[in-house]
Amino acid sequence: MGSAKAASLSVEQVADQGLTIRIAGDWSLQQPAPSFEDVASHFDSGVPPTGVQFAMSDLGSYDSSLVSLLVAVARRCQEAKIQLDPGGIPEGVRQLLKIALAVPERKTHEAPERELFFTRLGKAGLTVGAGMVELFTFIGLSAVAFGRLLRGKAVFRAGDTW
Repeated sequence: MGSAKAASLSVEQVADQGLTIRIAGDWSLQQPAPSFEDVASHFDSGVPPTGVQFAMSDLGSYDSSLVSLLVAVARRCQEAKIQLDPGGIPEGVRQLLKIALAVPERKTHEAPERELFFTRLGKAGLTVGAGMVELFTFIGLSAVAFGRLLRGKAVFRAGDTW
């Protein structure tokens, strides 16, 4: 069994304001691999590229980490209206990329920001306080009604009791 070559990525400027992204080595989630951030600076610098092409002649084995990188590059090209040339991508990877781009990215809900301890404590205190006011109001009105019942001054309809 041969030794695994480390995943590598390099970006070269082409004369016509384009980018060539060279990808080589074995791409695996179990091994450290380059990320989209290694490419993003070339999209954000001064003049955006007119096109992006890939060179993957030294690509070894790969898994979803490579496809994730390619999807991120393709989405950035779509956003910036940059021409993407998939010619240098091996056929199997090209098919996976096509499938991944066919499904629109789902928008997930962001987790709500966690409140500070004293903020949560204050809100809990206000909630308990409001509940206590309602409880004592009910007990007070019940005591007044019971007092009227004992003195014979209570007014109620017989239909309300049964």
